Amino acid sequence: MIGILKIPLLNQEQRLKAPSIFKRGNLAGSFLFGSAFSLGWTPCVGPILGSILLLASTGATALEGALLLATFSLGLAIPFLLIAFSVGRAERYLGRISKYLNLVSVIGGVFLIILGVLVLTENMLIFLSWSYRALEFIQYDRLVDYL
Repeated sequence: MIGILKIPLLNQEQRLKAPSIFKRGNLAGSFLFGSAFSLGWTPCVGPILGSILLLASTGATALEGALLLATFSLGLAIPFLLIAFSVGRAERYLGRISKYLNLVSVIGGVFLIILGVLVLTENMLIFLSWSYRALEFIQYDRLVDYL
């Protein structure tokens, strides 16, 4: 990511031609793509959804459970909807920000090296305490106490 070590084998791109079933507007292709996407997300969403279903089932009322599930659904759907509605507008700005992509990549690479060194030396608590102080404005301790 920093650009110091360049390995040609890892720095190439191969594009495959998508089958005609995946053309825009094809109902079967949308179903297949959505199914594959959901299978990939199952390990990420499954434990959270299971916890919410458990909380919903032990709630005092059905309305409480419905509110928990609705909040989870909104939290999952809103980012996707925002991305879907803004894709057209984002294409216009990609040219402007593309000159900064190398800088972002270098900063991300340096950050990963720092995190790797902290994990390797078993000093990850330094990063955690720093991030806790940096995010103090969101009152993280009150949020943890509430949960």
